[in-house]
Amino acid sequence: MKTVFIAAPCTYSTRNLLRTDFLKVLKSAKDIKIVILSPAFVDSAFVEEFTDKNVLVEKLWWFNNNWNYEYGMLEMLYRAFSKEFLYDPDSCETARIKTEVYKQRSSEILAAIREITTKTLAKSRSLKKIVRKMEMLVFPDQAYEKVFEKYNPRVCIVPFPFYPNLYPVVRRAARNKVPLIYYVMGFDNLTAKGDHSVLANKLIVWNEIMRGEAVKYHYYHPGDVWVTGPIQFDIYFRKYLPSKEEFFRKIGADPNKKLITYCTMSVEVGPADPELIEILNKNIKEGKFIYPCQLVVRPSPKDLREYSKFKDNIVLEFGRPAKYFAQGWDATLEDMVDLACLLKYSDVWIQTASTTAIEASFFDTPVISIAFDGYKQRPYWASSTRCYSYTHYRPVVEYGATTIVRSGEELVCAINEYLKNPAKDRAGRKKIVKLEFEHVDGKSAERAAKMVLNFLAESGEKRGAK
Repeated sequence: MKTVFIAAPCTYSTRNLLRTDFLKVLKSAKDIKIVILSPAFVDSAFVEEFTDKNVLVEKLWWFNNNWNYEYGMLEMLYRAFSKEFLYDPDSCETARIKTEVYKQRSSEILAAIREITTKTLAKSRSLKKIVRKMEMLVFPDQAYEKVFEKYNPRVCIVPFPFYPNLYPVVRRAARNKVPLIYYVMGFDNLTAKGDHSVLANKLIVWNEIMRGEAVKYHYYHPGDVWVTGPIQFDIYFRKYLPSKEEFFRKIGADPNKKLITYCTMSVEVGPADPELIEILNKNIKEGKFIYPCQLVVRPSPKDLREYSKFKDNIVLEFGRPAKYFAQGWDATLEDMVDLACLLKYSDVWIQTASTTAIEASFFDTPVISIAFDGYKQRPYWASSTRCYSYTHYRPVVEYGATTIVRSGEELVCAINEYLKNPAKDRAGRKKIVKLEFEHVDGKSAERAAKMVLNFLAESGEKRGAK
C-alpha cells in the first residue's frame, strides 16, 4: 500500500483537489492510501465529507503568530525578507511593478537596501541554493516528524507552496526524501509569488506558458513540469448545470432584465470596488443602459468588506464560513455549480484583473476590465491600472478578450456595446481560453491524478531495481 499525502491548507486547495476528480481518481487506485493534512481536521463536517476506506485526515498545524513555534514570527520575518529583498526586479514585468510599489510604500532606507539586495543577491542562483539550505538548518519541522514516520508517504502533494503553514511540511518531506509535487493553482503564481522555499520534484501547471515560467524563473527542468490544464475549471465542462430560469429563481433575479455581474477583488487590488458598485447602481436607476438591467455583486474570498448596504443588488457569496481556513468561506460543490451558472448566465462580467475573466470567457460571456479608481485618481503604483501590465495578465489584454475601461462613462458605453452585440470580442475570448486552458476537455483533474499514479508506479519500479 502506497501512502499519498495531500496538504490542504486553505479553501482553494479543498476546492481544487479534494472536490474534483483529482481525489476521486486517486481513491480509485487499489493500492493507494491517502492522508489529507488540513487545519480542518477538527471540523466534523470536513472529516465526514472526505474520510473513506482509504482516506484519512490528519492535523496540519496552523500559524500562531508569535515567537515560539509551530510556525512563529522569526520565520515570518525571514519570509518577508526573502519575498521582498530576494526578488529579482528584472525577472519579469510583474517583478518590476512590485519593486516600484515597494519603493513608493516603504521608507527611503528600506527601499535603498532592497535595491542593493535585489540587484546583487537576488540575481544569484547559487545564493538562492544556499538560502534554501540555511532554511532547512535554521527552521524546524518537528511537528511533522511523527506523522511522516507513521505513514511513510511515497509522495507529498502540495496545492499551493506559498502558504505559511506549508513550509514545515515541505521541509519535512525534503528531509525525509519524500518526493514533492506542487499544483500551481493560479496563473499568476509563478511570476508574482516569489521563489519556492523547497523545489518540488514535479510541478503541475495549467499550460505551456506556465511551464516556461517554471523553467525561466524557478529553474525547473521542462520534463519535471506537467501540463494538465486548470483542475478547478473542469466543472465548467459538465452538461448538467441548472437552466437559466432555475438559477435566476434560486438567486432571486428578474428573468426579464439583463444580468450584470460585478466581481470584487481584495482591497489592495480593488480599493474602489464599493464606489464602482455605486456608479453601476446609479446608472441602472437612471436608465443609462439600452435594456433594463440588474446587478449581482460577487465578493472575492479575499474581500472582507460589507456589501449588504447595496440593497438594490443581489450579493452572492459562494460558500460557508470556514473558520479553520485562511479564507472567509469554503466553496462546496453546489457553490461551484452556482458560480458556473453566474459566469454562464451573466450578460456582462465586470472585474479587475481577475482569473474570472478567463472563466467568463469559457462561457463566451463578455468581460469588462476596470482600470480606474472610482471617484478618485490614484498614482499608478497604487491604482488598479497597474494590474493589466502584470506578466500573467498581459495575454488577456493582448488577445482582445476584454474591454478595458478608464472612466464611468467608458464603463457605461462598454456595457451597452456588449448588450447590443454579445459577439463582440468573441474571437479574443476563444483565443484566451485555448491559451490558458491548454486542454479544453474537462479532464484536467483526471489527467493530473493519473500522472501522480504513473509517477508512483515508476518510483516503485526504481525502488525494486535497487
